[in-house]
Amino acid sequence: MAIAKLTDKMWLIQVSAGHFFLDVHDGQITVTDVPSLAAHHTYYDADRAVQALSRRGHRSAIVTDYAGTPVTREVLHAAQTGVEAKDSLPQTREELMRIPVADQRRRYKNEPAFQKRVDEIEARVS
Repeated sequence: MAIAKLTDKMWLIQVSAGHFFLDVHDGQITVTDVPSLAAHHTYYDADRAVQALSRRGHRSAIVTDYAGTPVTREVLHAAQTGVEAKDSLPQTREELMRIPVADQRRRYKNEPAFQKRVDEIEARVS
């Protein structure tokens, strides 16, 4: 799969869990739960919009990729360089333990591949 560039209109704004920005109508934000129906932006435009939404009380607003996965540093790096990051998933329990617990929880909740890898590592330990 091709890596989205920061200037590609492939970035979404998640206003709240599972709800993506669609439009503003009569001063009201409209959302959709279907990523492909959401408004697509460049990363820079999406980031500016998230900052504006946050200032207006939508503190959960984040930029996601076109699949609805929250943008991480690895995704940003890959988008900037055009080179997909190496497997950022932990290979061992020791590598997993080096990831801060808050990051582990966020990634486990939002990244299916990370969840699967953690489950595999935990199964080996049991």
